[in-house]
Amino acid sequence: MTEHHRKPFRFAISATFTAEPVERVIAFWSRELEWETEVDFAPFNQVSQTLLDPAGLFAANTGGLNVVLLRAEDAGGGGNAREIAAICRETAPSLNQPLLLILCPPSEASRREAEEAAAAIEPLLAEAHGVQFIDWREIERLYPVAQWMAPGGGQMGGVPYTEAGFAALGSAVVRRAHAMHVSPVKVIAVDCDNTLWKGVCGEDGPAGVVLDSGREQLHRFLIEQREAGLLLAIASKNNEADVWETFAAHPEFPLQRRHFTTWRMNWESKASNLIDMAAELNVGVDSILLLDDNPKECAEVEAGAPGALAIAAPENAEEFEDFLRHIWVLDHPVVTEEDRRRAAAVEQSIEFNRQARQAGSLEEFIAGLDLRVDFSRLAPERLGRVAQLTQRTNQFNNSGKRRTESELQALLGDRRWQCYTAEVSDRFGEYGLVGALLVEQRPDEFYVDTFVRRCRGL
Repeated sequence: MTEHHRKPFRFAISATFTAEPVERVIAFWSRELEWETEVDFAPFNQVSQTLLDPAGLFAANTGGLNVVLLRAEDAGGGGNAREIAAICRETAPSLNQPLLLILCPPSEASRREAEEAAAAIEPLLAEAHGVQFIDWREIERLYPVAQWMAPGGGQMGGVPYTEAGFAALGSAVVRRAHAMHVSPVKVIAVDCDNTLWKGVCGEDGPAGVVLDSGREQLHRFLIEQREAGLLLAIASKNNEADVWETFAAHPEFPLQRRHFTTWRMNWESKASNLIDMAAELNVGVDSILLLDDNPKECAEVEAGAPGALAIAAPENAEEFEDFLRHIWVLDHPVVTEEDRRRAAAVEQSIEFNRQARQAGSLEEFIAGLDLRVDFSRLAPERLGRVAQLTQRTNQFNNSGKRRTESELQALLGDRRWQCYTAEVSDRFGEYGLVGALLVEQRPDEFYVDTFVRRCRGL
């Protein structure tokens, strides 16, 4: 799942404090992710100037992430922090790369002021294009730090945090960059015995398996992922009847049969089953993640289904919370309405194909579809969805270009460029925004820069 960047991924950072210690953390994660990166810092506490400078550090970043590290107390209080957030909102669409604003941990004396600032900034940036917001409480949830504040509270050289604090802050920056720029997982395939439940249903019997606290967390986590737009599948070496009897015997399980879009329960290799599953769902094998308690099965999947990612789930219940919290490929910085409808849309597509095969003729089937395709110019609120299409679509992307919201916004700020979208519905349901066309008007022609279409929009 790791994406290798053709040119160095550039972190451009402007902070209200001395932030250079995060560079070591970014370097560490760059080695782990096999990314080539560069890190550049704006002058000390010159955040507004960096945001507004048309030739500055952020404006010059053509491949990576612009980052604002903001402490409300350094900015002169919560009101000034909100003003900086407002500048982020106004300037982000004109930048070539996404902007990440982090409201960093405050001193204990300034905590209430920082909480009030966070409460004001979050709705201000919720619908903003090209900018995302994190506050320190999200970082603390992911990376608990016993002691954030350095001795002296930042009076020594404007360095407010301990080494552990900077490690957490830098990890949050890289993790968000990873989520914004790496091809996303579309399907989570999960094993059953000793993964979805404790025990072996074929030996212990459907009533003999147990849902311990860790695996209950896994169930709820997978439901959250489905609600964020991922498809759930089962890949298990089991008799299918045993698995469904186990679900039927445990109505208290948060996950039930209705949550799974497809499944492969047999004694074939899981690698071949995932390849078959990918073909059925019309996704790339490299967009599938397998969760399995058996490390050997995981290794065989990664060898036999190139591009698929397989992660071994923990054995002990108490390890699940940390395990689930740190699966980076399942981070979702932005969830669109199409994401929330994806599982239903895929199920519609499967039923569509089933009925198409049963129809007397293709003409008869099409005549009864009630097909409707709406073409229109891009509405501003759909910009995020179009950016997502360019990033997620592999087969039906004529140029192969992947663009962020900021990049699209910058292009469309030039009157020569236009974007058109297609939304589709039929008697099986609504498929949402399934296609986009990005066109440049040249002196003697209209040049199609990007034509992208979801597979299920066919």
